[in-house]
Amino acid sequence: ENGISAYEVETPFNGSRRAKVAVKMDLEMLKNTFNQAIVEVRGLIDHIQEKNIGIIGVSQGAMYASILYGIEDRFKSACLVMGGGNLADMAFESKDEFAEHLRQYAIENRISREKLRDEISDIEPLNYANKRKAKNLLMINAASDKSIPNRYADELREAWGYPSQHLINSGH
Repeated sequence: ENGISAYEVETPFNGSRRAKVAVKMDLEMLKNTFNQAIVEVRGLIDHIQEKNIGIIGVSQGAMYASILYGIEDRFKSACLVMGGGNLADMAFESKDEFAEHLRQYAIENRISREKLRDEISDIEPLNYANKRKAKNLLMINAASDKSIPNRYADELREAWGYPSQHLINSGH
């Protein structure tokens, strides 16, 4: 009605793609999950006719959206809702189920934060921030977020060059 086209991508392990059984998280699965989400969204935008394309992501989807916005020139704007950066440290502090699985894997396999940081650097949202695109980026973060603690949302915002932010008085 307003001339806006919208597409929703259910990323791996979300929505109808949520695993019905317990999935053992390891570094390979983590990287594959991120890479699959990125490839699927890039595949979708190959078929979009419009030239002004924006992306929005929530929680883990905000991390995917941050990476995509940073690397994909076809995205002209982005909104990251309750996302963050510094996945290695976040894995050891977040109350999020996904982070807890990664933390458990790291502990069981005696993987330090430094080693984890090296292992997942190719999916780290901080590594793809593109400050020249910050003016068209909005970040919406929660003041009492236990899944994405504020310091990690702040790290991502800093990496992007301090784009506009709206802080809501809520949790994740």
